[in-house]
Amino acid sequence: MPKVKYMKIGIIIVVVIGALAALIVSSSNKEVINEPVVEMQDKMQDRGEQVNEEEEMDGAVENMDTEDDVAEVETGATASQQGTYTDYAPELVAEADGDIVLFFHASWCPSCRTQDASIVSGAAEIPADLTILKVDYDSSTELKREHGVTTQHTFVQVDSEGNQITKWIGGSTLGQLVAKVQ
Repeated sequence: MPKVKYMKIGIIIVVVIGALAALIVSSSNKEVINEPVVEMQDKMQDRGEQVNEEEEMDGAVENMDTEDDVAEVETGATASQQGTYTDYAPELVAEADGDIVLFFHASWCPSCRTQDASIVSGAAEIPADLTILKVDYDSSTELKREHGVTTQHTFVQVDSEGNQITKWIGGSTLGQLVAKVQ
């Protein structure tokens, strides 16, 4: 009877160690997940095959350094004709005129990078009364807790005092984001 007990304990230990190892491996480099997709897209394009628009966007975003790209999106439009997309800073919430949306973004998140690229490329189309603030999902623990954000690619519309108006997850275009603003 004691052998069976020790075998059960041994099996449990092996399962726990295996689960921990899998967790460590999966969280160690999340960018690796996207590499096969990008390689496949490159091969398809080399052969002249059609790649759908979303795949093209992901491939283009892979090559962008989005961390340094946001600073404040400037185009040929004047500030009075377009809204703002910039990195989050608490004082920007109080200074913003009009609607404010916090975009909880992670650099390793493919859908976040797609959304970021859409906002950057469509900067001239951001409504003049809209400020989009890009929040670093990985380092903004207190802000995530305050707004109940549990996953990246979450948007939170707030008022000028930082009080939540509405919250949603996902979307891949600037148009979809603008349509959700109340």
